[in-house]
Amino acid sequence: MAALAIGHVIGRLGCFMEGCCYGRPTLLPWGVSFTSPACSVAPDLRGVPLHPTQLYEAVGEAIAAWLMIGWVIPRIREGKYRYGTAFFGYLLYYSVMRFLIEFLRGDDRARSCGRCSQPSQWASLFSGVIVAVVLWKRGVRERDLAHRSLFTDGKP
Repeated sequence: MAALAIGHVIGRLGCFMEGCCYGRPTLLPWGVSFTSPACSVAPDLRGVPLHPTQLYEAVGEAIAAWLMIGWVIPRIREGKYRYGTAFFGYLLYYSVMRFLIEFLRGDDRARSCGRCSQPSQWASLFSGVIVAVVLWKRGVRERDLAHRSLFTDGKP
């Protein structure tokens, strides 16, 4: 899972260089202005400081990789965490991160109504809830294996 997160970092850096997946206008000092006519930023937003949502996500993915390498994977190897915890933990982390970052996105993807205005926010919310339930049902620690099972309502 750490390799997936690192690959995602590289992909989001590519998005930043292309200018796709850009954020909403901002007055924050780290706002980024895209000026090249070759970039994917809408013409009316070129030269306007925008949230660098691509970089926000790249940093979030780098943190996920760091957590996997430094915390989760060693505990799986030590037998403290169950196999699969890295996978489900990453999915939950990514769902929350993506849901939050979508509030700052400004590109022209399809929108729906409601507070969760991006389709990817709805997908993140749905998948995050599913993964949280799976983690809760299956347990994270190895000792949880004897007490919980995903398909048997707690019967080993």
